[in-house]
Amino acid sequence: IVLYGPPGSGKTTMACTMTKLGYKVLLYDADQKAEKMENIRPLIEQGKVTVVTMQSTLVEGNLKDRILRPKMPPAKQPQGYLEFVAFMTKLQEQAKGEWPYSDTVLVIDSATTLFSHMRRLILQVQGRGAMEIQDWGIILSNLEELFSVLFTLPFKHVILIAHDQTERDELIGKVEIKPLVDGQMKNKVGLYVEEMYYMVPEITKDKAEYKIMTRPVGRITQARTSRNLKTVEPADFSIIFKEG
Repeated sequence: IVLYGPPGSGKTTMACTMTKLGYKVLLYDADQKAEKMENIRPLIEQGKVTVVTMQSTLVEGNLKDRILRPKMPPAKQPQGYLEFVAFMTKLQEQAKGEWPYSDTVLVIDSATTLFSHMRRLILQVQGRGAMEIQDWGIILSNLEELFSVLFTLPFKHVILIAHDQTERDELIGKVEIKPLVDGQMKNKVGLYVEEMYYMVPEITKDKAEYKIMTRPVGRITQARTSRNLKTVEPADFSIIFKEG
């Protein structure tokens, strides 16, 4: 499952509604925010959500050096993506034996931040200060390999969270809102998942109500579902799974 949308649209909150179905949630927190969220903290305290927080920061060097040497690669090897790879490798090894997550949903929050860490690692390894055309091929290959592993782990469900971005085709004037995933993978991510939901919060003066779009409408071209769902549904898996 892919959940994508703007910041504050309820993506992490919706992912954690899996606990209403009796599942536990293992949340890899690349955004380093989950434990600070008021609506998720009680689930963490109850043991329904386990958070693995990325310890590495996106910028591990000196900000002044980076702005004064824009063509130079990061001085230190960024560790964020390697930290995530170690997490994934451990899961792969566990999948070969007695699987400890038979009642668990894996949530990656967020792919957008995670892939920012990957880009910085590639820049450092390649010895460059900015991405070049050949680097995007390296990213696509690594993401294809990552997704092939991620979505075949024997969790009950795997949820990938991403921010959104607006793309405009100047030749035909077409505007689309897509997941903020690097390079061509933004167009291929749907090949790996059964469901892609776009988050559409409805904010009134008194409260925010989180909803999802399950089918393409207007600029939202990649939302889709294999379930019997309405075009707009509440952002709650206990409702989605019951209706679909």
